[in-house]
Amino acid sequence: HYYNMYIQNKLNAQELKMSKMISIKMLKNNIKDKPEKIALLLRILPYKIKMADAINANETIKNNLIKRYEMVQKLSLQQ
Repeated sequence: HYYNMYIQNKLNAQELKMSKMISIKMLKNNIKDKPEKIALLLRILPYKIKMADAINANETIKNNLIKRYEMVQKLSLQQ
């Protein structure tokens, strides 16, 4: 029980230290011609969204991650 509280506090502290997310437009420009980056983000973003749920991140963070995931999905379909 105490260990779980310790982990939760550590995750909350990491959330507070998060740097500002890259804009969707900038992310799209950075990955649009790089299928390996798109594939990587398609694997990572669902995990990040689940982690945001696990640490009870605010809705803005979760929504921003979801928007980026949706954009990456659309890019993957265009290739």
